[in-house]
Amino acid sequence: MANSEPTVFKNVCPLDRPDTCSMRVTVQDEVAIDLKGDAEHAFTRGFLCQKMARYLDRVYSPDRLMFPMKRVGAKGEGKFERISWEAALEAITTRFAAIAASPDGPQAILPHSYYGTMGKLQASSLDRRFFHRLGASKLGGGPTLAGITLERLQAEGSVRLNLPPDHAPFADGVFPTPSGKCELYSERMKAGGLDPLPTYIPPLEDPRTRPARAAKYPLQLLSPPRPQFLNSTFANSPKHRAAAGEPTIELATFDAQARGLSDGQWAHVFNDRGSFQARVSLTGSVRPGVAVATGIHWNKLSPGRSNVNGTTSSALTDMGGGATFFDNLVEIQSLSATLDD
Repeated sequence: MANSEPTVFKNVCPLDRPDTCSMRVTVQDEVAIDLKGDAEHAFTRGFLCQKMARYLDRVYSPDRLMFPMKRVGAKGEGKFERISWEAALEAITTRFAAIAASPDGPQAILPHSYYGTMGKLQASSLDRRFFHRLGASKLGGGPTLAGITLERLQAEGSVRLNLPPDHAPFADGVFPTPSGKCELYSERMKAGGLDPLPTYIPPLEDPRTRPARAAKYPLQLLSPPRPQFLNSTFANSPKHRAAAGEPTIELATFDAQARGLSDGQWAHVFNDRGSFQARVSLTGSVRPGVAVATGIHWNKLSPGRSNVNGTTSSALTDMGGGATFFDNLVEIQSLSATLDD
């Protein structure tokens, strides 16, 4: 039986969405028993997305890691053993110290910062301080967090950044560029070998720039997030997976008919990098020459144990060195034809 009365705590979504939805979490006996949007919040007004509406299923999932696990087998073998927090910290610090003391120095440690499942403090504060102290990165910061204390967050649940009520970014005309202006002509881009003026640069894989490749793989594949997932986060939760349904590949009716494919049919999506299986979806929202596979389903939980990432390139973008997820030419055929082969 419960030993305490339910208590409602105000909170905010821990994901990195710009609106930072406000939430109300009901806790009883140190267990969260209910989660819903905060209708009193001036901006989000009680809204929660499909991911966060089922967030407690993720928090209390039996598959959630609760302790440090050390790999004891080969990579990909899936063999781990539980170790203590002390042993885990010792292994990490020993390894980092050895790299920092090596001839390559701490710059040999490449920090990997990402968003998605983290908020402001975790994604762009704590890790940067750590790696800055180690000597592996630069420390960033800003005045917008002034006056926001732990006590205020605990009392109010969500606190507005320290900005004027009518704040409009760059209203003063000052931009974070070498000239301080909104640059329509960029000397920095010119120095990097890029067109200094706004222009169209075709994708890395495009029928017009890579005709030989497009002759084999004529469809441009896009892979935006599925509403129930945040990239691959939540994709192992049974309720999130049930709401998301099976992997799908959206096509224009013209392209489906040209390949003998019908709505709901299992298809084989492939190029020379890899492949995955998905059901054909003819929604009428995709233009000819384009395919859309929302994701990202986990490999081990997907048909054929592969997902859309198997077809994507490891090439980097010409600006920023980011991933070229959407520069991806593929071909599609019926799964039965693949099995017959």
